[in-house]
Order: sequence, then C-alpha cells, then structure tokens
Amino acid sequence: MKKKSGGWWWKIPLAIVGLIGLISGVGGLSGNRSSAGLPKCDSAKAKSDVMDAMKNSPAGRAGGLSIVTFENPKAIKESADENECSALAGLNNARNVTVNYKFTKDKSDPTRYLIEYRIN
Repeated sequence: MKKKSGGWWWKIPLAIVGLIGLISGVGGLSGNRSSAGLPKCDSAKAKSDVMDAMKNSPAGRAGGLSIVTFENPKAIKESADENECSALAGLNNARNVTVNYKFTKDKSDPTRYLIEYRIN
C-alpha cells in the first residue's frame, strides 16, 4: 500500500488564477476609486482586496499562502468597466512574485465588482 503525501495543496502551481465572488464596491475613500467606481491599482482598497482574495482562495486556505508585501503597483489598462494592474508581491513563503490583478464591474449591479488575480 502506498502512503499518501502530506496533502494536495503543494501541487497547485504558482500560476494560480484566483477568482473571488463578487465583492462590494460600496464604501471606502473616493481617492481609492477611479471614476467608474473600481479601485485604482495603487489604492489601499485594491491592495487589501487582492490580499483578501489570495487569503480566501484555495491556495490560501489549503496551502496557507498569503501576500505579506505589495509593492510598485502599476495600471496596465483602465476603462469604465475594468482596471487591469500589476505589482510585486512578497508571499509568506519568502518568495517574491509578480501578481497581475483585474477589477471588473458587475454588469447586473454597478455597486459590485469582481476580482481576478494571477501569480507569475
């Protein structure tokens, strides 16, 4: 009989696409948001939303991965319906990775938006 390894989470590649359900776009400081109501790439709201998305993703929950530092955020594309961004993130496993993240407006409810992130 073959002994099982310590868990499946270690098999998750770092090229993770994390998709969190709809997150409220209501609240926060107006300086944190673009004119479309989406968080600006370099805002505190964007940073905390991406950090929360990672923490609540399968890799975060099962694997214990989280973002501990978030540096040099840059806008890649900004529009009324979507803000696409990139930043350098330090993970709690001592790795520094590039994280690409995107905020997309929910078409059925303009007060909410979707967060998608990918770690490279």
